[in-house]
Amino acid sequence: MRIVYTVILGLILAAIFFINYRKEKDLFCPMCFVSLMMFIRYIPNMIDKDVEHFSHLTESNISKLFWAELVSIIAIQIGNFIGNRVVFRVKRESSENSVYSKEYNSDSNIKSWVIFLLFSIGMIARLRVILMSGGIKYITSNAGLAYISLSNGTGFLSMFSNFAIVAVMMELSAALQDYHNGNSKQFKHKRLMLIIMIGLYSFTFMIFTSRSPIFELLLFVIFGINYLWRKLRIRDFLGPRIILVIVISLALIVILPLLRQGQTITSSRDTNIISSIFDEFSYVGRDTYVYDHFDKSNYWHGGNYKGFLTAFIPYSLYPQKPPIDDGIYLSNIMYGYWVNPPVPRDNLTITYSIPFSTPGILYADFGMIGIIIGQLLMGIIYSKVYKKLKMKQNVLWIIIFQLVVYQLELSTLSIMQTIIPLAITYLAYKPTTSVNVKLGN
Repeated sequence: MRIVYTVILGLILAAIFFINYRKEKDLFCPMCFVSLMMFIRYIPNMIDKDVEHFSHLTESNISKLFWAELVSIIAIQIGNFIGNRVVFRVKRESSENSVYSKEYNSDSNIKSWVIFLLFSIGMIARLRVILMSGGIKYITSNAGLAYISLSNGTGFLSMFSNFAIVAVMMELSAALQDYHNGNSKQFKHKRLMLIIMIGLYSFTFMIFTSRSPIFELLLFVIFGINYLWRKLRIRDFLGPRIILVIVISLALIVILPLLRQGQTITSSRDTNIISSIFDEFSYVGRDTYVYDHFDKSNYWHGGNYKGFLTAFIPYSLYPQKPPIDDGIYLSNIMYGYWVNPPVPRDNLTITYSIPFSTPGILYADFGMIGIIIGQLLMGIIYSKVYKKLKMKQNVLWIIIFQLVVYQLELSTLSIMQTIIPLAITYLAYKPTTSVNVKLGN
């Protein structure tokens, strides 16, 4: 029966992907992207995985997972439909007479020195993090300790790395603008600068064996190409160069954690590369654990969200404040400790996080009704941001859209990790483009 649940859910996700792709002609429209990510996160490890994140996977809890994810994807689809049909009815009528013109791209007049300044701010912050962690030599010799140090006092500096992401996307936009205008010499120069910027940014995370920021940057670039240049198709990902980039990216997903643990591919005989890749994306274990653990007797009823009220108060002023990362609560529960948020961080035995998925945290708070309401809301948000992206088609809304469809979960940790980059992106982008518009006029 387990394989039946997996096949049915896989077919439903595939159907949603292809139906929405046929409608939007966009691989990265919300329902295409969300259904693809759900497929990657659930289907492979639902098939034959036995244990994941303290959860023994059985036919019983795979059944719970199946129904929760089925309800989840249906609710998102309905929310997306509602957003398209209701939320935008007035705006769709007024947008035809909008003063905004797609012929004028607010990114196109951004000066090279502005891009360089933003990238420098991001890289200086990354350099400071490296120095605080002991320098390149120490980090490469003590990968595991260096990786752990990233969570100790470097959060404020890490926020500024988002300036570098904005700069990379601006450089990409400028390069594509030159390509479109036939300025081949300028295009080649900016393409080289773009590669150097991506390489430098990636290096500052790779030495810590940190993969997610590198993957996210590549995803930003792919989204940028898709919305600033032309819509990408499935066959565009089958070219030799793209396949090489994909292979290298997947290799990093497997190799970097082994280096963090002082291992190599050859010394880790039990490493199954394909399985390791799916393990990195999988939500199966944590979600099945949540659906087994929580019921009417122990729902949190939104207690974890109270962490927002004290999120910006320093621990030095309020030592008893609860963690903003509700995944720490989940890791404590998995180790057998009783937790009912909000709980002061100092009262928690386990200090590392196992982040919640959106359906997982919604179920922990309110059960199945939480999944339905929360995912309806997510579908409406996806629709609103996507419509805005299609209208604006600029760097700001590409970054906003990617953060929402890829990063945003309805856990406190994910909400904060989305709000902060959004604020920094707006802070970096809006003043530069506003000045350029005024100068152009």
